[in-house]
Amino acid sequence: MNILHFMVQGKVAVPTGVARAALAGAPTRPGRPGLRPRGAPALVPQRGAVTGRALFILLLAWLVPLTGAIPAARAATPAEDRLVQVGRELLRPLLEEQPRFGLTLTAAAEEAAGPLDFRADPASGAGPAGARLHRLTIQRLATDVWVLRLDSPWRDVFLARQPDQTTLLLPRAGVAFVGDGPLASDAPSLAAPGLLSRLVTPETSLSAFLAFLGPSLFETGLRRLVLPFLTPVPEDEANRPAWSWHLAGGARLLVPREGRAWLALQLPHGSRGLAGLSAFTLAALPEDAPTPPTPTGPFRTKRVPRADLERMLCRGLARALSVKFPGPPVLNRPEPARVPHGELRHHDGQILVRLAGTPTEIGTAHGRLLAREIRRTVDSTLHLVGLVATLEQGKWFPAELEEAWRRCAPHIPADHLAELQAIASACPDLTWDELRLSSIFPEYFHCSGFALFGRATADGTLYHGRVLDYMTEIGLQQVAVAFVVKPQGGHGFLNAGYAGLQGAVSGMNEAGLSLGEMGGGGRYQWDGTPMCTLMRRALAECGTLEEVKTLWASSPRTCEYFYVFADAKGPAAVAVRATPTDLEFLGPGQSHPLLGEGIADAVVLSAGGRLKELRHRIMAGHGTFTATAALRLMDRPVAMRSNLHNCLFVPARQEAWIANAGDGVPAAEMPYVRYDLRELLRDLPTGP
Repeated sequence: MNILHFMVQGKVAVPTGVARAALAGAPTRPGRPGLRPRGAPALVPQRGAVTGRALFILLLAWLVPLTGAIPAARAATPAEDRLVQVGRELLRPLLEEQPRFGLTLTAAAEEAAGPLDFRADPASGAGPAGARLHRLTIQRLATDVWVLRLDSPWRDVFLARQPDQTTLLLPRAGVAFVGDGPLASDAPSLAAPGLLSRLVTPETSLSAFLAFLGPSLFETGLRRLVLPFLTPVPEDEANRPAWSWHLAGGARLLVPREGRAWLALQLPHGSRGLAGLSAFTLAALPEDAPTPPTPTGPFRTKRVPRADLERMLCRGLARALSVKFPGPPVLNRPEPARVPHGELRHHDGQILVRLAGTPTEIGTAHGRLLAREIRRTVDSTLHLVGLVATLEQGKWFPAELEEAWRRCAPHIPADHLAELQAIASACPDLTWDELRLSSIFPEYFHCSGFALFGRATADGTLYHGRVLDYMTEIGLQQVAVAFVVKPQGGHGFLNAGYAGLQGAVSGMNEAGLSLGEMGGGGRYQWDGTPMCTLMRRALAECGTLEEVKTLWASSPRTCEYFYVFADAKGPAAVAVRATPTDLEFLGPGQSHPLLGEGIADAVVLSAGGRLKELRHRIMAGHGTFTATAALRLMDRPVAMRSNLHNCLFVPARQEAWIANAGDGVPAAEMPYVRYDLRELLRDLPTGP
């Protein structure tokens, strides 16, 4: 998902360090995690950015002072008056209803040596010779007619919105996605009126700056909160055609002394830059500026439902903002609650949900307790991933999910479908189609796992570690939930999961089994039971390792996955490679060409340098491992930067330790929280 990282970060700078922490209300990075439960997971600053009109909010956020009291009012200089004037002109599309306007944002890559030549018109997007440029142009041509064009080394994108048609054109993929017809009045849309409020919602901390953009507050706020903290560049150092100021950290801000409005931000030469970009210019286009030319074809035209196209764009972009700049509704955990057959608790800083009953009772309680979080999961996995995948691959991502669902659904047990339908029915802001497609979206994990017992551990106890490395950029860590579930007629189990995702990827049951998976290849091989469904079935239905192996052998399977299954009752463990046609089991101590020489009483599963490091750690500590030492096996670099969660299962003691990723912090660097499954299965919530 590096493409997503660029899409969100590569357009407009926002503050880092203390300024970013102040913007998001985020504390500093926590210390090294240990076994002892700690409080709520801390969040750390991250670089990030967005496109479009939210640019103004981000720019103001950058300029707000970091510390110190606000100085008293004083007489303004001509340069400061000009900065305020330029700010008003660039901001006018937000402050006033304007049927026509145009803005262009140009960003230069860091390899562009030296400052931009501001004696030229920066609105043209001209940069230093050889600079790698990204240019975004937005023009509103009428009340509900606007176009956007992005020219970038990443992707070229052309988006045109008219009252009766929306077109997303991807020149390099040679495809145009076209949606026609009217939209329902309450449908998420890209209609120009009110678009900013639909993208910058209370779910993102950027919404707090919207009030600052009001006509009555903008100038006062700019003069009192920003200008006193800028350091004017002396006349003999300044570019003559522009007024210039130094910002903290060596950055420079420039505006023209006269003429058309533009504002430029230069990061210091030699800095790390922002997503590899070091110079940014925002400029107003003349009223008679030509419309950005439509890229030339040939293009394949793909007709898609307009409601689906605009929903994906609108909710995908809004979710990207709430992931990168989470607001209080995202940062604050849901309040403890109890409903029939379900209970939500705060468990040492993590969210714990206990569920019991029939599939419909469990699903209804799940949806009622976590409706807002489930909406975020859907927006991440369906709309945000769908947007990025569509732009990156030039394929209509919702159609791929529909095809996957069509082929997988016949192999999903009826009780699992009933539970999923109950979740959807309990979430008024979601449709059945959204939830079912979200539950089936392709999962490609780059993970690691191990099981150690007998001679490999200090006392023979089985320790099963599971590292999940997967797309932290889409914000699933914000909806992480530890589920304790007791299905009617089945085994109770712990599922380290995510709101709204019914299946399992990491879990342990009361029969002493623990399971974890690792994604492989074989995309589009969907004629079978989804991996997450098989994992959930094993937790609820199986009591021994042999029963788990039989379940996999007797079930139609999708794609290629690798697993570690462990059973405290041996103890025993096995590594598994499963495809639609092949099923291979590898016992402890067995060698394998892809995994290396066998290690006594150990099953080890990973790839590349992570496998080499994990094997080294296990062999170095062989025979000494306790729970504390086993946790350290999952430290980076065995865990990747995208480390979404880590679990250590001790099925003989019915204990588990779970760490979830923070904001920009891999799970391996977050606190681990202990769960006692025996205790949590007592006094489960029942009906009214």
